[in-house]
Amino acid sequence: MNAPVKPRLIHIGPMRQESEALLKHIALPSLVITPMPERTTLKGMQEVLKHVSAAVAPQAGEATRYSYNVPGFDSLSPASGLKSLYPGVAETQRKPVETQPLNELISEHCPSGTLMTHLVLEQPEQALSLLQAWQEEGMLDNLEELFVRTSPVSLYESMPTQAELIAWCQQYGFDTSAENIDPASSEDPEFILFEFKRNALHVPLKAAQEEADALKQECDSLKKKLSEYEKLLKENANQLSEAAAALRETDAQLKQSTKQLDEKTIQAESVSKECATLKQQFSEVDETLRETRVQLEELTKQRDEKTLQAENASKEGATLKQQLSEKESTITQLREELVSQQQNQKVIQSRFEALESKMEGKLESLLREQRSYIQQTSNALGQHVTRLAHKQRDERALTHYLHHGQKPVSTELDPGYALALLEQYHSQRYDVVVVFGSAAATELLAKSEVNSQGYRSQHMLAEQHNDIVTPSEHDLPTSIISIEHQKSRCKMLKNSLEINRCSQIVNVVHSPWIEYQYQGRVTLFYSTEDILKRINQWLPEEASVLVIIGSNLADKELGCKIALTQLLQYLPTQALDVVVEKLDSMEECEIESFWSMLISSQERDPDVYNFLGAFKFKD
Repeated sequence: MNAPVKPRLIHIGPMRQESEALLKHIALPSLVITPMPERTTLKGMQEVLKHVSAAVAPQAGEATRYSYNVPGFDSLSPASGLKSLYPGVAETQRKPVETQPLNELISEHCPSGTLMTHLVLEQPEQALSLLQAWQEEGMLDNLEELFVRTSPVSLYESMPTQAELIAWCQQYGFDTSAENIDPASSEDPEFILFEFKRNALHVPLKAAQEEADALKQECDSLKKKLSEYEKLLKENANQLSEAAAALRETDAQLKQSTKQLDEKTIQAESVSKECATLKQQFSEVDETLRETRVQLEELTKQRDEKTLQAENASKEGATLKQQLSEKESTITQLREELVSQQQNQKVIQSRFEALESKMEGKLESLLREQRSYIQQTSNALGQHVTRLAHKQRDERALTHYLHHGQKPVSTELDPGYALALLEQYHSQRYDVVVVFGSAAATELLAKSEVNSQGYRSQHMLAEQHNDIVTPSEHDLPTSIISIEHQKSRCKMLKNSLEINRCSQIVNVVHSPWIEYQYQGRVTLFYSTEDILKRINQWLPEEASVLVIIGSNLADKELGCKIALTQLLQYLPTQALDVVVEKLDSMEECEIESFWSMLISSQERDPDVYNFLGAFKFKD
């Protein structure tokens, strides 16, 4: 267990009447330290009072003690203002003395666990320097009351004035007290014993100040680190910008190389497939010919054994064997040779009729199987060639449709679908086209519009007389409105349109996906309420609108149903043609039925609201 704390009063300096009154009044165990041995009048306190003769200084060493003809004014500094205050005071002696620090005297003459809770300091010439040293050592942390002899003027060299002493004490949590132990005991109002009491808020305030200083240092450190991080971030941002530029250039070169490689790869794969097919056909024919050779050899042996007249047939069979061994011969040639052989063997037909019938049956079976296989292979190859021819035809037609020998804007669209979409677009002369999440369709229509007629501004309101309207950021143009749910996709589409000089006729709108609920199911679709309302405000009541719904919806079927519902809700009077990309047959049937049900339930004219689906644009 820790030893109990023992409070103690420490008296330093000569004993005066006020000092003795304080010792009696406070009545604590005391350590009295005087410059020279003195007799005290504190009778009855000998048990709790310890008297020591020593010179106290901040550090151990040697000092000079100045003695005067008036008791109680001896000091470790020469007098200055003291002689003016007391004209009869004169110096009588100077003597070197050894000084001791207070902590050593307390350790030597006080029991363990002693805390200095009260201090009477009767050395005015050293009062401030001693208090400053003890404050740094922490000896004043437990001090409750402080009594210091001082004067309004400096009585000794380097002695602090009363105002300086009070200011320092107040700074370190000691407030002046108006109480006096014995008013009659005051010896001189110009040389008084000032009383200070510890401010109860000083310790918490000091702790709070230390914590605030620590937080300030930490904050300064964090600010410094933040400045360094910001500098690093700027440097990293510059490096990333340079790397991104290099990456974009490399990516463009890679795309070009990849495109060329893909074309060569497709050609190589086509040639490889044709070679593989021919090899397989030759292998199968070769296997058939080997089996036929074996059978012919057996028949030849049988004919040799039964009759010498079969020699001519054997020779003709050998001729047939030699002809069949050639891989390039066809089944038709083989059959003609067999027929020729049958005609040459009529002489011995009666003897070998059964044998020849069996042989002919086997050959016929092989020929039928081979013809069937060749027919199936030819049909499959023909269908493949037909599909390639149709695709090439559609690409050529689409290229011609776009003028100037331009290739399609995007390879994501099927050529047949793209061509049919362009024909639909130009044949109907729509007032506006709304595209949900299909950058490829947007670029295709915009490029076609620029190549065919240049920028053609369609009318929105009859009063505008087909004037070109330059929309603001929150308005909508009158040609193509492309809606994307990601800002990065909007940026890529805008850059592509600027490159192809199509940006003036397309308004790219950022509309993030939000959750929609339909019949207990939840999916994501574009936040289109404000956009469709603005389109309705721009359009005349009987305007014609083409709507294209892209293929990247989270739930194609449910997303299309939500889109169709919103189109009828926010574009109630306009004529609508709706196209949905990449639907299979079941999805298209389901959505078309849903569209018909909506039109019927809202009593709309079915001729004005058309669901064109996706397959209706294909061959």
